[in-house]
Amino acid sequence: IDGTVIKQNISKNIVKYRELAGFSQKELAQKLGVTPSRVSNWEQGANCPTIDILFDVCKVLNVSINDIYGIYKFIFIEAILFVPLPHNKNELNISP
Repeated sequence: IDGTVIKQNISKNIVKYRELAGFSQKELAQKLGVTPSRVSNWEQGANCPTIDILFDVCKVLNVSINDIYGIYKFIFIEAILFVPLPHNKNELNISP
């Protein structure tokens, strides 16, 4: 994945998680100690936050760095529920 895709993911996901957290750009900016125009620039993809600020963004929005980068390897695992069976068929309460 090239830098352009990552930058687009970061921009898109800052918007997504900011909105999910219920913050305006101004509120997020205040929590991060930056100007609202910086948040706007990140969200528009004009520039990206530094890695230090990116970790602060994650903390404020309560998401992981993977959430912000938006890069995952999806592994689907089926969960199987194992129920131990009794050794004696009479314990199963099954009628013949």
